[in-house]
Amino acid sequence: MQEDSSQQVQWLTFRLYDGAYALPVRDVVEVLSMVALARVPEAPPWLVGMLNLRGQVAPVLDLRLRLGLPPRPIGLDTPVIVVRRPAATDQPVGLIVDEVTEVLTLSADALAAPDALAGGNHPVAVVARSAGRLIMLLDLRRICESGEPLAVGRSQSWTWPAGIEASEAFAR
Repeated sequence: MQEDSSQQVQWLTFRLYDGAYALPVRDVVEVLSMVALARVPEAPPWLVGMLNLRGQVAPVLDLRLRLGLPPRPIGLDTPVIVVRRPAATDQPVGLIVDEVTEVLTLSADALAAPDALAGGNHPVAVVARSAGRLIMLLDLRRICESGEPLAVGRSQSWTWPAGIEASEAFAR
């Protein structure tokens, strides 16, 4: 990453499942509470519907499902982050998350590229270190452009080895 380490960028951070994620503030239009959505027949499971945003139609994605994380019930207090789709049209897209946490300002020296072991089919653009935690900074282009599965979450077919519970594995 060839950036000036004094340059600072603001990120909107949010929680999904057990992880911290972020999007650039410059791409965020607004944060809404859940509203009525129009269902889309035969859509992928992560495309939960369409939203009428002041006369503009916006697809709404469940970011948990889009990233391969376990589903969570959606309620009236569920946040929807509305972002500008990274395309020539700048069409809005709604992203359902568990909780919006804060706006964080990070300098370039707090950022690192994801490890090559992660492979190329994931939407994590950069990993940030802040206050002793890691935050996955997402690439909106990867999330919005492709209908392909994204390799971020746990595989649906993966399970803990026999005799080991998740809580035991993390306690070691």
